[in-house]
Amino acid sequence: AAGMIRQAVAGKRRWEMTNAVALSCSWEEHRALLDARKPFRNFEFRHQLPDGTVRYISANGEPVFDAEGRFAGYRGTARNITAAKRDQEALLRFRTALDQSSDFVILSEAVSARILDINDAVCVALGYTRAELLGKALSMVVSGRSLETIVGRRRESGIVAPGQHDQIRS
Repeated sequence: AAGMIRQAVAGKRRWEMTNAVALSCSWEEHRALLDARKPFRNFEFRHQLPDGTVRYISANGEPVFDAEGRFAGYRGTARNITAAKRDQEALLRFRTALDQSSDFVILSEAVSARILDINDAVCVALGYTRAELLGKALSMVVSGRSLETIVGRRRESGIVAPGQHDQIRS
């Protein structure tokens, strides 16, 4: 696999690699930065290897000048950030699924019962934004509200689709 990677990238500029896609800016913007001999940080791109494997890379570069001040090239580093990108994508899929659910989902700290995360269905039913609810004690958020009031607001907001049954139980 390492030989295949070297063969796919050896002697090529990032934008010349087959199946390379700039992520943090366009290739044109990146090349303009290089042509201006400016440093760059955390330039991210995705590269698909000949075997179909996808790699995410973050590159940094600093222009190097010789003793007479002539541009000699770039010195830099590149990191494989594939695992972190896959984790971000999985988290985004989870967040999307959580917020698309009409079920109430509340994640809270076990001892203090402070809200760690909450989905959109709960926010709408309780009449708060996510930012207003995060970190609050669950008992304070629902204090003084009956289950019937919360369920009624949920139905009024359209969270429960016609024909769908409420699964809220006390």
